[in-house]
Amino acid sequence: MYIEKGDVKIIFQINNCKNISISIILKLLIFTFIFFFPKHLSAKFCAKEDYINYVSDFTGCIAITIHRDVNTKESLYKKKIVFFIHGDQIEPKVTYFDNFVSNFSFDDTVLISITRPGWINKKNNKSDGKKNISNGDNYIPNIDVDPIYRTIKKIKKKFNSKEIIIVGHSGGAAITGILFGRFNNIVNEAILISCPCIVPLWRKNYAEQLSLKNKKRICIPKYKSKSPHEYVKKIDSKIKINIFVGEDDKNTLPLFSYQYHLLLKNFGKNTHLNIFSGDHTSVLKSRKMIEKIKSIIAKI
Repeated sequence: MYIEKGDVKIIFQINNCKNISISIILKLLIFTFIFFFPKHLSAKFCAKEDYINYVSDFTGCIAITIHRDVNTKESLYKKKIVFFIHGDQIEPKVTYFDNFVSNFSFDDTVLISITRPGWINKKNNKSDGKKNISNGDNYIPNIDVDPIYRTIKKIKKKFNSKEIIIVGHSGGAAITGILFGRFNNIVNEAILISCPCIVPLWRKNYAEQLSLKNKKRICIPKYKSKSPHEYVKKIDSKIKINIFVGEDDKNTLPLFSYQYHLLLKNFGKNTHLNIFSGDHTSVLKSRKMIEKIKSIIAKI
């Protein structure tokens, strides 16, 4: 290695005795950063982060609702946390799943609803990062799933929580299934309600129903979304997966839940299927299902 005065030039000698200029190394490092980490260059972050209304993410602010008295943050530390993730809907403001969450209350457990990117919660707080929530392409890993994962991870670390349960309904169940299929060591147990867990079959069925209703053929566009069933092999076998569906569900057919359940079993995963009375949304009022979820949360 030597340095010339004037135009500074630093040369490194490597094992094969070839000399590499540090300027080339720096260019390679800059190129690698730009190519592999573009999201960091355009990161927005969230100045409103308070872990009560918002959590900061690369996409901006992710809105959350904590369903308990939060006059003191100390009441949130070292508690079991149950995250609730809502489904898809065309209207941007989502309130229906908060009504479902109101069925639950535990002294040793914190219940938190996460508003998915692009939607608005009952407090009129919006989650950033999603521009079009109405085109049905709502399970794209880096846009729809990763912000939820990072939010859960940050809250888990912030409040030093050891047990994490995720309850997802419909599209929120699909998000949950993709999440624990892609990321280990984040969730202990999951409850998937009315899950389109084999997304291609669900889309096909949905298009066929629309075709019959409108009496014209519906063409399915090409989506970037992924499906929970694509990640079955990677799921940590220690995660307990509860699959709940209404027997009269014409949207996410019970067949889809059953097929996903069988796929999980074939790969040795810890899966449990339960069918309750109700359809895609009325199943959320099933007393038997609500009591089952209460027992799951209490036992973990």
